Amino acid sequence: AELSHGFLTPFLCVWLLVISRQEPSIAVTPIKRSLLQLILGVLGMGLILVASLSVLAEGVGHAQPVFLGIIGLSVMLATFVLALDRGETPLVRLNGASLAGIGIWCFAVPLGPLESITMVLRNHTAEWVLQTLILLGIPAVRHGNILEFSNHFVGVEDACSGIRSLLACLYTGLFLGGLMLRGIWPRLVLVFAGGFLAIVANFFRSTVLCLLVYRGIDIKDSWHDSTAYATLGVTVLLLFALVSLIGHDEGPEKPVLGVARTPPWTKAIPLGLCSLSLVIAALVVWRTRTPEHEQRQTPDLKALLTVEAPGWVRRDNQEIQRFAASLGTETLFETSYLRSDVEVTFYLAYWAAGQSTLGIVGLHRPDVCLPNSGWIEKQLPAPIAEYPLGQVQRYAYEYEGSLHHLWFWHFYGGRIVEHLPGFYPWQLGPYILKRPSGARAAQWVIRVSSNRPVEELSQDPLLKEVFRRLEAAGLGEQGP
Repeated sequence: AELSHGFLTPFLCVWLLVISRQEPSIAVTPIKRSLLQLILGVLGMGLILVASLSVLAEGVGHAQPVFLGIIGLSVMLATFVLALDRGETPLVRLNGASLAGIGIWCFAVPLGPLESITMVLRNHTAEWVLQTLILLGIPAVRHGNILEFSNHFVGVEDACSGIRSLLACLYTGLFLGGLMLRGIWPRLVLVFAGGFLAIVANFFRSTVLCLLVYRGIDIKDSWHDSTAYATLGVTVLLLFALVSLIGHDEGPEKPVLGVARTPPWTKAIPLGLCSLSLVIAALVVWRTRTPEHEQRQTPDLKALLTVEAPGWVRRDNQEIQRFAASLGTETLFETSYLRSDVEVTFYLAYWAAGQSTLGIVGLHRPDVCLPNSGWIEKQLPAPIAEYPLGQVQRYAYEYEGSLHHLWFWHFYGGRIVEHLPGFYPWQLGPYILKRPSGARAAQWVIRVSSNRPVEELSQDPLLKEVFRRLEAAGLGEQGP
């Protein structure tokens, strides 16, 4: 989603916090205020902790840690507002304006379940447009997010789902309500109205574009963009009109004086939690740095896996680069060696320090991705006394009647990753903290697969030479 309005959030937040001094505070008894402050502080601290673990597991730029972190900071900001709303002339007041200033942060970053929301909006938009076209007498058929006319197709893509305008209108409604209205309920009405208008406006825009396509008009450039800007402009104007209907700014209200005094120790709650947050943030920064010893030279994968082996015929897999985008690296190579009825395949992929995270690479382990693709797990052959490169993960899968035996190694910071505890932040984050490498270590995976048990081929000169090269290149186990 387009979130350029997020750059204005710090200034708009301060503006709304200053405006909050011009209207009464929400009436809260001292005991309830202290209890609410403690609950919000602990909740915010928990969210920041999970966000920090998510940074370790998924990286700084991932949507999940950003969303969790901004929600945690918003909750922590609420505890500061509660602490500062004391005395007859407080710095800020806890009311609709300050809550709006806190809330706009939540729409300044990608929402956590953004993909799910986008899919729901896209599907509903496609269905509503289809029914409208049928009512207008236009024959159309829906295939997922594709609308088919007699001689044209229209795709309702993610960008056409309305998620951009929805976030922008929720953000605008929250700011306008905090700035121009009074009370909690009028502001909530404006926010929900903004979201409703965004969805309805996107529906009308999508319908208009489909009608243009049906008439044979090309909408790729000017029509597509101009209708988007026009829709957003009309929606904002309607929000302004709704503000005038709900209520108008009658000037600053006289603040309520004599706010109930709260115990002085309540100031220590946000200060203590803020200090703890800074410690956690410093730890995350330290663990996500890239130490000099993690800066490795990218190996020549093709040279490592290209061996002149008598009796074997080598075939490189040129199609492996198709998976570069999903894997997050272009440094990957796969080649197969054939001899009579035996086939052995070597696969190697490499990620430089900071290029990917442990969790993302771990999602491509055989035991994670293969069972979901129709591969059936089979019994493993008897193990051998010693395996090359360190502790190996062994698998046996059957796919479409063919049995495949696999040896697999995943190295993170030069050390083998055996079994990950899970992929949730609270599972993967502590696991990374316990390892000597930081959260931005170099990674590589090695996979050897064959239609015969690899144990039977382990002493073959071909496999011994490949493993020797890998160890000489520093791609084996390094350290305890």
